[in-house]
Amino acid sequence: MNTNNQEIEVKFLISDLPALLEKLENLGAVELRPRVLEVNLRFDTHDRKLSDRAQVLRLRQDDQAILTFKSPG
Repeated sequence: MNTNNQEIEVKFLISDLPALLEKLENLGAVELRPRVLEVNLRFDTHDRKLSDRAQVLRLRQDDQAILTFKSPG
């Protein structure tokens, strides 16, 4: 998190995963956790009150389940 408490998430499209993994290993990176399938479920009210307020209620499941709520500050 940066100093103004905003979360910044960056995603990249990787066209050659084996080449990227090799580069990371050459830089000394080590795998901390194996890849797992991540499922994200987003919830809202029938009249979309959360979306209208730029709020998100999400259940993320990978090797555990985490319920998060995001809202503008």
